[in-house]
Amino acid sequence: MNKEILRLAIPNIISNISVPMLSIVDTFLMGQLGNPLYLGAIAIGGTLFNFLFWGLGFLRMGTTGMTAQAFGKKDKEEISGILFNAILFAAFASIIILIFQSPIRNIGLKLIGGSDEVLNLSAIYYNIRIWGTPAALGMMIFNGWFLGMQNAKWPLLITVFVNVGNIVFNCVFIYGFEMKSEGVAYGTLIAQYLGFFLAFGLFVFSFKNYAKELFKGWKFRADQFLHFLNVNRDIFIRTMCMIFVFSFFTSVSSRMGDIPLAGNQILLQFLFIISYAIDGFAYAGESIVGKYTGAKNFSGLKKAVKYLFAWGFGFSIIFAIFFY
Repeated sequence: MNKEILRLAIPNIISNISVPMLSIVDTFLMGQLGNPLYLGAIAIGGTLFNFLFWGLGFLRMGTTGMTAQAFGKKDKEEISGILFNAILFAAFASIIILIFQSPIRNIGLKLIGGSDEVLNLSAIYYNIRIWGTPAALGMMIFNGWFLGMQNAKWPLLITVFVNVGNIVFNCVFIYGFEMKSEGVAYGTLIAQYLGFFLAFGLFVFSFKNYAKELFKGWKFRADQFLHFLNVNRDIFIRTMCMIFVFSFFTSVSSRMGDIPLAGNQILLQFLFIISYAIDGFAYAGESIVGKYTGAKNFSGLKKAVKYLFAWGFGFSIIFAIFFY
């Protein structure tokens, strides 16, 4: 059981840690510009995208769990149906977000607050990054589906590829083209689309049979789609509660001034490192628990839960000692 957990958890830990590392690099690049306004801009702009993308994080989590259950049952038809439903929902959500991007921006910036200079820079950052929505949601789906199929290598490759590319593009735009926070936005936008194309290519290359089913055109089933929405409803509520806490922290910081906002953006990166690292075991849990549930192997399920909690608590203690 430990080998099975670590086989899935270690790649996820590595890929997850690269996410806050990217934020740390962005924070470093903005910090070197010598003006807290740019740090504040990506902090507030990032908060808006946390609401949008973390709020739709059930596209990855729900897809992983449901796919893993279908994998455990060895139901190839259901596996294809889950992927189709997730893509259908992501396409619909992307269209809605892009249509209403201006009201979302205006309401979001007003609620978060901040100085006029920071809000103007945040709006520019948002206006660029928002066009990466289809790619961001598409990557969530494919990463979740890969994990449900007990494949942690492709999500690792995709995440590291996107984050390394993002860092490279950010440096090029900031130092090569002398851009500021908008350079970070362009770097993220390009990296997200490259990551999506890589994810799609890996899907077609590694899962040819499922790709053929998808290209043929999956027959829409309302009951399957409604089940997909019903399962993900609770995940959505839970995620929005978490996002509210971080967004409230950023909002209060912004009202204290540009320097406290920039300083707290830096401090948050340490918390994100812990969170993303421990999430490696959460991702492994989604895959393993789903598989044993689908296979109706309840002894394996109980054992997996027990071992996952042990690994999670163990890493939590290590991080607590390190930061103390």
